[in-house]
Amino acid sequence: MSLGVNELKQKTFFIYEGQPYVVLETHHLKMQQRRPTVQVKMRNLINGKVQERNFAQSDVFEEADIERKKVKFLYNHREQYWFAAANEPSKRFQLTEELIGEATKFLKANTILDAIEYNGEIINIELPIKMELKVMEAPPAIKGDTAQGGVKQIKLETGATLNVPLFINQDDIIRINTETGGFSNPVQIDYNRIRHAKSRVSSVFNWIVGLRFEAFVRALRPYPYLSALLERYGNIKSIRDSKEQISEALLFFALMRMPFVRRAEM
Repeated sequence: MSLGVNELKQKTFFIYEGQPYVVLETHHLKMQQRRPTVQVKMRNLINGKVQERNFAQSDVFEEADIERKKVKFLYNHREQYWFAAANEPSKRFQLTEELIGEATKFLKANTILDAIEYNGEIINIELPIKMELKVMEAPPAIKGDTAQGGVKQIKLETGATLNVPLFINQDDIIRINTETGGFSNPVQIDYNRIRHAKSRVSSVFNWIVGLRFEAFVRALRPYPYLSALLERYGNIKSIRDSKEQISEALLFFALMRMPFVRRAEM
């Protein structure tokens, strides 16, 4: 099957100069007084080398006859990565780190993935788009530290490093996108840590309410609409007595930040 240059999308396999390639990225280029071209970033499936080429709109390529089979990653040793057929553990093969490329960062023992077969020979592997990995090392989050855009660098069980949100900690399990190499979302978090944090927040709110309760009530007297709004959420005094009514405490905290409340205190 023939492929036009506009059909070279990400993860498309095609033949170029007699060897199979996979498309990593494509960009359409338009330059003045020149015909538009397509810049293709691609990886050679035989030697693993990545290169970029500009192709004209008239270029045509042959689609690579690729087959996939399920295999299991076993282990790596001295830049060699060993795999076995998913249903036949005795049928093993190895691929080099240079050939596999960036995918080695997320290879975890016993992971089931796709092997790419060309002309009856396995030439590379393809990771699942989403993978779940355990965080082995994570620095503590520092309050107010936004110099790095609200992220920190952690180390995964495969040895790879990754930038994640500040709330991710050691022993958490996170889901990553193997195509982008970035954090996707948390899967399993230390809920004891979260419960402890909630308890501390609740105590802070109770302290705020007890400290400024009288000033708060005085400030609401000229605003009957706000008083009626609070009545819909229950008795104001109950905020001081119950740690469970977090919604009311949050409402109180938001109102205390309004200018008219600060003026009333002064």
